[in-house]
Amino acid sequence: MVVGFNVIMYSGNKLSILVLFISLAAKVSSQQGRIIPSSDFFAAFSSNFPQNRFFNFEPITFRPFPSFGRRASPAPGIPATRARPTQRRCSRHQQRRGLCGRTLAAAATPPPFRQRQSENVEQLRNAIKVFINNDHEMIPNLLQLVFHTCIGGCDGCINEEEPANRGLRGTYAAVRQFWEPHASLLTLADTIVLMASEAIKISMEMEEGSETVNVPFTSGRRTCQDPDNYHRELVFPHGDKTDDVAQLVAEFGLSRKQAIALLGAHSVGRCRLENSGFAGRWDNTELILDNHYYKSLVGTDWKSTLVSGQHQWNATESDDSRMMLNSDLALLKDFTMANNQPSCSNSKSCRDSSDASQVKIYARNGEEWRRDFIQAFLTMVNKGL
Repeated sequence: MVVGFNVIMYSGNKLSILVLFISLAAKVSSQQGRIIPSSDFFAAFSSNFPQNRFFNFEPITFRPFPSFGRRASPAPGIPATRARPTQRRCSRHQQRRGLCGRTLAAAATPPPFRQRQSENVEQLRNAIKVFINNDHEMIPNLLQLVFHTCIGGCDGCINEEEPANRGLRGTYAAVRQFWEPHASLLTLADTIVLMASEAIKISMEMEEGSETVNVPFTSGRRTCQDPDNYHRELVFPHGDKTDDVAQLVAEFGLSRKQAIALLGAHSVGRCRLENSGFAGRWDNTELILDNHYYKSLVGTDWKSTLVSGQHQWNATESDDSRMMLNSDLALLKDFTMANNQPSCSNSKSCRDSSDASQVKIYARNGEEWRRDFIQAFLTMVNKGL
C-alpha cells in the first residue's frame, strides 16, 4: 500500500509552484497487523518541519497507486493530462501513399477478417465461374459432389471406394486440382460448397427469361484430416428406395417440403449404367436447373421397367429416353416394392401419394420451387456452422 503527499513550496516573493509526489511505503503495525492511516503519516512527517510560508503540506486521498496499464485519476487540484493525439502532420511520404488525414493506428491496421474473407470469396468465385463456363457438364457433377460430401457433415471428402461415389472420382480429382492453387483462400470443404453454389446460379440463369439468382455463401467448414485416405462409411440415398425424403429430413434437418424441393436437383444430369446401374435422364433440360423435373414427373405416363436387374420407371413413349427412379415416382404415387416389382406396374394405376399436391405445385410454379430449393440447399450445406 502506498500513499502520496502534495508538497507546495513558495520561494521569496516570487510565486513558483512545484508539485512533488512523494511515495511512502505504508507501515504495517507489527503488533496489530494493520495499515497505518494516512493521518498518522502526515502528523509524523509534518512535525519535523516548521509551519511557515515556505512549506505547506497538503495530504491527498489515501489510496493505492493504480496498477500498470490503467490510467490514474488526477489528485485534487491537479488537472488531468491531455492525451496526445494520434493525428500527425501530413508528411510528403504520407501524401504519396494517400495516408493523409488518417491516424497512425488506422494506417497500420490491416483489413478486418470479414473483409479479407469476403475478398477471398470473390476472388475464388470469379475463378469458379471460368471453370464452370468452360464445361457446363460440370454443373450436375458439382451438385452431386456437394450432396455426397455433405452426407455426414460437409467435410469436403468422399470415400472413393463407396459404390455410390463411383461416378464422382473424376469430378473430385478435377475439383481438388482446381482448389490447390487457391488453398490459402478457402478450405476444400468451403470451396466445394462455393462451386456448387455457383453451379446453381449459372444453371438457373440459363433458363430463358430467368432473373438474376442469388445463392448466399457462408464459410467456416473444416476439411477432413486426410482426403486421400478417407474411408468413412456412410449411408446414401438409393434410387430403388421409395422414401428418400425421410432420409433427407433426418440427415439435414429439412422439412418434408424442403426435401421434396431439394430432389429437384434431378432436373440436371442423367443416370449412367456404368456408375449407378440406372440409365436415362429425368427431363429434357439436362444442364438447366428448373422445375421441369416436376413437370416431367406429373405430365408423363411411366411404366415399370427392369434395367440390368434394377427397377426403374421409363416413359411409355418408345422414343422418349426419360426415366424416373422409385424414389422419384414415390413423390407423386403411392406404391410398394416386393421382389423388385412395384405394387402397380403403370403410374396411371397408382394412387397419388401424400406428397403429390406439393409436387404439382412445383410443376406449376417454377419461382416457388426455385426459392424453396435454394433455401433447402442452404440448410443442407450450412448445417453445423
